Amino acid sequence: MPEFFAQQLPPYEFHARSSPRLWNRAMRDMLTPLTEEERGRLDDFLSSFESGTAMDFEEFDGFLCALVVGPDLVNPSEYWPHILNREQPGPFSFKTQQQAEEIMTLAARHWNTIVETLGDGKPYVPMVFVDDEWTVGGNAWAIGFFRGVNLRVDSWEEFLEDKEYADALLAMHAFARENHPDPELRIESPTPGLRKELLVAMAAGLMEIYEYFQEKRDALADAEYSREPIVRSTPKIGRNEPCPCGSGKKYKQCCGREMH
Repeated sequence: MPEFFAQQLPPYEFHARSSPRLWNRAMRDMLTPLTEEERGRLDDFLSSFESGTAMDFEEFDGFLCALVVGPDLVNPSEYWPHILNREQPGPFSFKTQQQAEEIMTLAARHWNTIVETLGDGKPYVPMVFVDDEWTVGGNAWAIGFFRGVNLRVDSWEEFLEDKEYADALLAMHAFARENHPDPELRIESPTPGLRKELLVAMAAGLMEIYEYFQEKRDALADAEYSREPIVRSTPKIGRNEPCPCGSGKKYKQCCGREMH
């Protein structure tokens, strides 16, 4: 299991959010941060895909962070194909039901950790790899973050064009473009000391983006919860009743068969 960098961040003002008093055990488990061993299992799963088509854990973490702080609510069914195949997202399947439950549960718990940390007004520290000499990574995290932004780039447009908040993305751009194949877009590699400062800046920028889109996310969540149930406007047709199209056949042998 690769080691991750943990940086002590400067104090950040936050508000304490009240929690429900009574949670069942399953809910408590889903809000428990992943252990190092569990992060390793998730990283091993991502690394098992041939030719490195899937994200590694660092890129995965950046990707989820972009989805959490962004303006839209993105369903797992939409974003998982991008995690498992960055270049050609498409349908995917797990080897077994047990594997599916384990991986999806681990991923959901990690998502919840990001949500709970930022929701409590605390900075979330990006999970970036460190090498044998304790040089901080960050490149894969930043690339994953911008992959997440690109899933909803139209919704991010307002923020991306707001010059007042441009600094929030500077550290992400520095890491994402450090090894860019285009020399004109490539940024000179920062020193080890500057890398740690950029990581702190990335965490601060993440918090700033989270707060920027908070009102939009809340409005979307409220709309989801308040959605009225669909009410049938016409009586339900029994399968053995005459088809309303006038064919003289039973519904199950006519239009009902097409419906099913």
